[in-house]
Amino acid sequence: MQLNNLNVAVTGKLETMTLQHCLTLLKIIHANPQSNVSQTTDCLIVGTIRKTMFEAPETERLKLARAYNVPIITEKEFLTLVIKALNHLKNNLQ
Repeated sequence: MQLNNLNVAVTGKLETMTLQHCLTLLKIIHANPQSNVSQTTDCLIVGTIRKTMFEAPETERLKLARAYNVPIITEKEFLTLVIKALNHLKNNLQ
């Protein structure tokens, strides 16, 4: 999977970066950050979802992504895709 030109949303708390850093990385690799999940969303990045022991670890964005059959990736998978995209950009500059 490549994220360039895809509409990407984020949910949950990211462990390795702030949301703002994540959105900046998405822009650098030519993805289109979205604030909400919709039928135009191509991918959802999911960080840690903290709830009480009586609540399901779910967010509204996650529910919508499942309803729209949007691919869901972890923060680790996102970072792997970013590294590949940055290497590709770097190689194109040489």
